[in-house]
Amino acid sequence: MKRKLICLILVTILLCSLFSMNVMGKTVLFSNEDGVTIFYEDFEDYEMPADLINNLMGYWRFEDDSALGSAHNDFNIIETEDGTQALYAHWIHGRLMKSDTDLIVKSPFVLGGRIMAQGDTATYHGTFIWIRSSKTPLVSQNGRLLNEYEEDIDKEVGGTGLALELYSNKIDVIIREWSEETEDGLFSNRTPIDLPEGVDLTNNFVDFLVEDDGNVIKVTFDNTLLCTIEYSEPKEGYYSKAVVKDAEGNVLNESEVATLCADDEAAIAFANRAGI
Repeated sequence: MKRKLICLILVTILLCSLFSMNVMGKTVLFSNEDGVTIFYEDFEDYEMPADLINNLMGYWRFEDDSALGSAHNDFNIIETEDGTQALYAHWIHGRLMKSDTDLIVKSPFVLGGRIMAQGDTATYHGTFIWIRSSKTPLVSQNGRLLNEYEEDIDKEVGGTGLALELYSNKIDVIIREWSEETEDGLFSNRTPIDLPEGVDLTNNFVDFLVEDDGNVIKVTFDNTLLCTIEYSEPKEGYYSKAVVKDAEGNVLNESEVATLCADDEAAIAFANRAGI
């Protein structure tokens, strides 16, 4: 029996958290002959920002969709240097694009695309790809709502699950953990990983692929496997064990108190705090 695979293909251009598709047509959700469920999104034919919101409704939600196309200039449909259209989403009004009710994230799934991002290593504020975050933001032990873009009390990015923070020549694999030592009750366990030589995420579009088979998450940039994250031991809706390994299988980091959300309640997201 073939397993259904959710293949979330955002194949094109992401700029500071920027989303676009090179597939003709608008929002399409279908299954191919192998039972693979594929989601495509194409930004080429949108003439008005309102058209984009209407077509994405149910699949993706924006934290501040009322600002799309406004005079803020940090959340709009733009034309790139090669003549294609893309969605430019920058802090603050373009801070979050997150899977919605009609885009159910269940393993196995694949998230792929092209991205160009801004990252600030001094403040830990940049562009983030979130995997197995929670549909509903967690409320911390001191009553704060921990969104994927928000800064928590300890000056770290909020949210639960696994985040990839993007810089010029590296990524940080962030495992959000339960913690009794922080005011919000969460901690960011970071593992820095170098990008392939010559890759510059802040100046060039780079292909990326995140594959989640239900036990292991593979992270690939520029057609090069960077790392894997093995996860297990579900407890109260979260996977509590996570092990980060390099491409050769060497253990780089591990956690026994991880917050990777289990199927049915899991979400994927693009978020940013770039440019502040």
